Amino acid sequence: MRFLFALVAVLWTTTALAEYLEEPKVLWSVDLPGNTKKGNAVVAKDDRIFVTSDNGSLYIVDRALQTNATLFDPTPLDGSTTSCESGVTFVEGDDGAVEYVVYAIVDTPNDTSLETTSRVLGVNLDGSLRWDASLPGTAVGTPFVGSNQRIYMIYNEQTDDNLVGRISVLDGENAQVVATQPNNNDVGPFGPATGRTVARDGETMDVILFGESRREGFSQSGALYMLMSSDGEGDESYNFIIVSDSPRSVTTRPAVNADATEVYLAQQASRLGGWTGQDDLSGVLQNGEGGIGDPAWNLAVGADGNNPLSGELFDCDFPWKLTIECMVSPPHL
Repeated sequence: MRFLFALVAVLWTTTALAEYLEEPKVLWSVDLPGNTKKGNAVVAKDDRIFVTSDNGSLYIVDRALQTNATLFDPTPLDGSTTSCESGVTFVEGDDGAVEYVVYAIVDTPNDTSLETTSRVLGVNLDGSLRWDASLPGTAVGTPFVGSNQRIYMIYNEQTDDNLVGRISVLDGENAQVVATQPNNNDVGPFGPATGRTVARDGETMDVILFGESRREGFSQSGALYMLMSSDGEGDESYNFIIVSDSPRSVTTRPAVNADATEVYLAQQASRLGGWTGQDDLSGVLQNGEGGIGDPAWNLAVGADGNNPLSGELFDCDFPWKLTIECMVSPPHL
């Protein structure tokens, strides 16, 4: 069965009372085949709007033409069903112009005895495939594009009886996997990641932060992890760090400030925690070592003692701003 979802541009006008808004006025709309679900995204950049759908399709809508959408449909794998819970990330050239976008899809075999695999796709702005890269397991979240067109992708892989977490680094020039961490089966599964490219001691490095997602966010056990680029070759060029083993399980990506020194994590049991102030991540970034313990503060933002926070955390600089303005639809508030 095929569904339709609409991409709608709206305009709000205020009434005499600033706290009330009139009904939005529809400027234009585009009906797109397919459907959307958690993880799919509508992202605007320059004169284009990019939309991912749950079947893995990517729609590129020209704002000027409005009613025309370019469709990219990934080639299906025989005997598998393709799905997508990823948004898009932009890959820019040296001049700052967008060259192409990347997103992730998952291929689930109809034969349950076979392993699930994923693909990271590079798609040109005209809707043509630039490259694709295969990864084992189930891709989680949206790829992050760091320095030198390095692309970071979280995925969870079934190994023996355990679901373990991985993060792979792809070269955006040739779609080759240049590193994968961790190289053991002791951690995970992972939740979606947030990345930052920061300057430290005159050098540029990529910092990726993500939590552990046991039992789909319902476990009291979890951790906060970091992948940090460093000197070396292959896997050795990235430092995988257990920042803290005190957080509970997560389902959403962390919120991280611009220089990756402060991080906020929504966890199981409606808990919100922040590593800020004297207990921020400055020492981890400086020394490349974790084990910093509990966050500087924890806040129970709901009465439910079991459910994980399911709202999206936006990237803010202050915890009070975070709890008031940057939580979308958390349960029981």
